[in-house]
Amino acid sequence: MKNLFFLFLIFSLSFLQSTFLPLNLILLLVISLAIYLPARRGLIAAFGLGLWVDLLNSSSIGLTSLLFLTIVLLINLYRSRFHPDQLRFLLSFTFLALILINLVDGQVIEWGKILINTGMIVVFLSSVRLSFPRRPALPLGRRESRLVL
Repeated sequence: MKNLFFLFLIFSLSFLQSTFLPLNLILLLVISLAIYLPARRGLIAAFGLGLWVDLLNSSSIGLTSLLFLTIVLLINLYRSRFHPDQLRFLLSFTFLALILINLVDGQVIEWGKILINTGMIVVFLSSVRLSFPRRPALPLGRRESRLVL
């Protein structure tokens, strides 16, 4: 059921992003998934969603994947210093990630779109929280200890 929900979410967000809304909705989904998925699954999701965005936008294959992978890797690296679920971290990190993506794509930085997109991370996190446990995933390289009976 979760897989169908995420497929529907990915298709609807990519449709909205490519037709009606000029906002980077898939990036917000990638950031949200990077917080709540384990590190390896977050990296795989970032790579797959980046390829999907490149195919939809007919841009160079792999550029968006590389950017999404870099963003998820930075989230995983700073997970030990900051709690990625905090709103301060999310808003500042989303703001910087959107500026980075606009600079790499060669687009003009439109501050209004960036601020709206940054504010929408709260909506995305609340929707992703419904599908995942409350506690964010562990940093890269750390594993949970399991109680064996």
